[in-house]
Amino acid sequence: ACFKTSSLGAPTATISGDNCNWTVTFTFDITDECGNVLTGATATISGGDATKPTISGTAAAKPMEFDGNCGFKVPDVVEDVRLLATDDCTENSALTITQVPAAGAAIADPATPGSITVTVEDACGNTETTTVAIEAYTKPTLTLTETTFTICEPGTLDITTAATAPAGHTLSYLKDGVAVADATKISAAGTYTIRLTDDATGCYDEKTVTVTINP
Repeated sequence: ACFKTSSLGAPTATISGDNCNWTVTFTFDITDECGNVLTGATATISGGDATKPTISGTAAAKPMEFDGNCGFKVPDVVEDVRLLATDDCTENSALTITQVPAAGAAIADPATPGSITVTVEDACGNTETTTVAIEAYTKPTLTLTETTFTICEPGTLDITTAATAPAGHTLSYLKDGVAVADATKISAAGTYTIRLTDDATGCYDEKTVTVTINP
């Protein structure tokens, strides 16, 4: 055989694997300048998707979920982030998106709920992360314009004048834990509780007023 190579035959390519781990094998013949032919020579290259997904922008802050009894839960933001995510090789619907804390987890303090860490993973295990803020919530605060009432028997008085409810809130009146039938016509002495409740969350604040009946 001669030392110098004179030509390479046209290669054929065989592709195997998938986007995550692919191999291309080239098969070709080598002919030297003396006419000797080596058939079936091969060369192989391999690779795979190593590019992480792209998250365009940041998802808007999301309000926490309410259970109606002054309990607060982490919202589900997976689909919010999916709208912002793309990947070179994995379809958007096939991206695996997870969040920490998980949707539905309890929030201890609604005034400082923190944020959610969201991870987007493509089919090849490449990941990108982002954060989504949780909107803070302030529990209602009841302000009383007066805390003591005095009347003479056999009159009645109206304790609803002690407070007003902002939109989306309700005032209720109790004595010894029992709802007062008509807070505009109080005729019994004692301590009364005025409660301001947020209609959406069930959270409330309450304060007391004192009624004195003079003979």
